[in-house]
Amino acid sequence: MFVCTGNTCRSPMAEGLLREDLPAHWGGEVNVSSAGTHAWNGQPAASLSVMVLQEKGIDISGHSARLVTPDIINNASLVVALTFAHRELMKATVPGAGEWIVVLGELDPERKDPDVEDPIGGDIDDYRAARDDIAGLIGFLLEYIAERFDLQMDDR
Repeated sequence: MFVCTGNTCRSPMAEGLLREDLPAHWGGEVNVSSAGTHAWNGQPAASLSVMVLQEKGIDISGHSARLVTPDIINNASLVVALTFAHRELMKATVPGAGEWIVVLGELDPERKDPDVEDPIGGDIDDYRAARDDIAGLIGFLLEYIAERFDLQMDDR
């Protein structure tokens, strides 16, 4: 489960990008979702998020935001925060949850800042930059998921 602030920009983009790149042979092994630390339930994805994913052939137009809750955190096998602050907030909300909450940007050992910048209020280029940043981290996340849950990356 991806978590950002409003669950209308970064986390829906991350959800769409990961779904697109999941190995087909993982079948029902991995379920992808998202939520926000300050989301308003039912809000659609930001129009620019929808647009920049459509540029890559990914449709998130049916996305509906939801507020992350302790139950949602506790029922997730893995929570992927889009910033360090999101992880810290969830760890403070659900003691012990730190074991299954990672920050997406921390999965890249070469990356200096683990946070994915929030494009909210920006122009389409800001949304493209966020999309491309997340897309560049999805491979690291797939490797992490494969290792953590003992899944094969290829279909051999």
